[in-house]
Amino acid sequence: MTNKIYGNSFIFNTIEAMIKSGRLPHGFIIHGETGLGKKTIALNIAKTLLCEKRQIKPCGKCRSCLNVSKGIHPDLILPEQSGKLLTYTVETCRKICSDSIIKPNDSDKKIYLFTDADNIQIPAQNSLLKVIEEPPEFVYFIFTVKSQDTFLPTILSRVVSLAVSPCSQDECAAALAFKGFNSDQISEAISIFGGNIGMCIKYLENENLQTIALLTKKAADSII
Repeated sequence: MTNKIYGNSFIFNTIEAMIKSGRLPHGFIIHGETGLGKKTIALNIAKTLLCEKRQIKPCGKCRSCLNVSKGIHPDLILPEQSGKLLTYTVETCRKICSDSIIKPNDSDKKIYLFTDADNIQIPAQNSLLKVIEEPPEFVYFIFTVKSQDTFLPTILSRVVSLAVSPCSQDECAAALAFKGFNSDQISEAISIFGGNIGMCIKYLENENLQTIALLTKKAADSII
């Protein structure tokens, strides 16, 4: 089932407009601070591209959408991160370039999703440049990253960058309530992290983070 997306509707409106106009790019960078749901948004874009329905996409119910949710869609590839910095190496990216010419297994599109690409090496980016410049018609790239400045200008000029923003406090409260948190917990988390749903959830589930956040807030209040 398609994950509920709170806020950032402009991203999906943009994708929908691109599809309708026939000008869908083959590369996307989804960027924004930790906790804003970049990976969830990226997976929803992947579902949109792979969905088997002709009209409302993603439907969340077709075989492709369900397989993306389960992490078993053969045409959605999540390249492996390695090394101490958990980065995408030149070797990994070269393998992707070789693999990209192979036609999709189950769909008419093939998607490479690079999550948390903050530490991607410059040589690795250079090795991807040619296939990003001239991808096979069925190949798409999606990167999630905190800052788009991680990427070389030559990469940025060939993809569409989409900035993810915090949702409204009402939307954040609805998301936290859906997760089962009570009103007091929700108010406390939002007072610290605003509309950042991911950080609110992390805060409410992690006692150590609660202690650190409250001490930081007290220190800031004292300075003010």
